[in-house]
Amino acid sequence: MASKTPRRVVALPPYGIQVESHSHGPDFKVARHIHACHSLIHVVSGQGRCVLGRAVHDLSPGHAVLIRSGRAHELIDAPGDPMVVFVVYFSAAIFSRHRKLFEPVSRLASPRWLAPPRARRVRQALRAMLHEQQRHALKFDAAIDCRLCEILVELHRVALETNPMPTADGSSQRR
Repeated sequence: MASKTPRRVVALPPYGIQVESHSHGPDFKVARHIHACHSLIHVVSGQGRCVLGRAVHDLSPGHAVLIRSGRAHELIDAPGDPMVVFVVYFSAAIFSRHRKLFEPVSRLASPRWLAPPRARRVRQALRAMLHEQQRHALKFDAAIDCRLCEILVELHRVALETNPMPTADGSSQRR
């Protein structure tokens, strides 16, 4: 009998986005699992690997990976260089609302490295999301959603730079 990949439950708040910051210890590993929600991982520091399905990808500071709901994955830190990561969990409703931004990013089969200026903007947006989530100020849920859109725009641009859009004549162009 084939073993099933364990499902990890993420308790999303009513507005559908949960932001977390994790500092891993030495020899840290998140065993293979799936979520019912989508997730975005951004590496702040350290080294490691991300296993998506059967593919293994190296991770270092500046890498970001979007993981669709139901996709098996695991994180493995490099010995002696544990990762610090931000993780954003979000519902299918959030994905649907921002589909035009998510779709090019979700088609990428591997994590993408963000150049330092872009990675810095993503980290700033993630910190702002975490701050809003903790404060619960007026319209914090809208602020978190707006920051997620900022991140998606950055990742969307990386996706288009990596895979230029084809034109009607078959050549490619960057948008």
